[in-house]
Amino acid sequence: MDSNNIKLPFNLDSWITFSLVILGCIILGIVSQWILFSLIKISKRRKPTVLKVQLIKYLKAPALFLFPILFVFSSLNFLDINAIWHKIIESLIIINFSWLLIASINAVEEIVKQKFTVNDIHLVKERKVLTQLRFMKNLLVVIIITLAVATILWNIPSVRKLGTTILTSAGVIGIIAGVAAQKSISNLITGFQIAFTQPIKIDDEVEIEGEFGTVEDITLTYVVIKTWDWRRLVIPLNYFNDSAFIN
Repeated sequence: MDSNNIKLPFNLDSWITFSLVILGCIILGIVSQWILFSLIKISKRRKPTVLKVQLIKYLKAPALFLFPILFVFSSLNFLDINAIWHKIIESLIIINFSWLLIASINAVEEIVKQKFTVNDIHLVKERKVLTQLRFMKNLLVVIIITLAVATILWNIPSVRKLGTTILTSAGVIGIIAGVAAQKSISNLITGFQIAFTQPIKIDDEVEIEGEFGTVEDITLTYVVIKTWDWRRLVIPLNYFNDSAFIN
């Protein structure tokens, strides 16, 4: 049988070209990321700063994925591939960019923490800022994730059409969701009040229903108290509006 007459289910030349271009983009992206962070490391050695340390710590991993994906996306216009691959790459960019934003927020939080820490102790007025920062960070992370998921879904035509259909009953769904999430919304509003009126702050020593401990974390929905015997007491935010406690 003549091997020249064998027909393949795909164009071998085009797939070789496609693979080489994608591989080249990935290598180019990794090299670009390495060069950028090598320059930051060199700058850090010459003039160390908290900003440079945190950039390397938090942004190196997401950048390692983002750079190759961006290079791959830029090459898609020169490749004859199915539109679904465009959607997949776009979704990966959205996910990775969201990861980069969240990592940046974590880096900023760490920079502020170190700026307001003296001998591993947070002073009283600094703890006010840290409490607000922690709440705003949690809120921003939820917003970023929600927008990322919404953008990915909106980028898919079939899901977009489904969303248009669902919008016709959005009023009823909104009312049902509002009633179902009443406690969660109340917790969120209480979180804003705690963050800015600050009846409690990070590192405050409190007594709640006979339990004595330190405020370890304040999230969007609950507060974590580290008790004197190293247990963790998790209390809904609403408690601090509805009940008395000693601070």
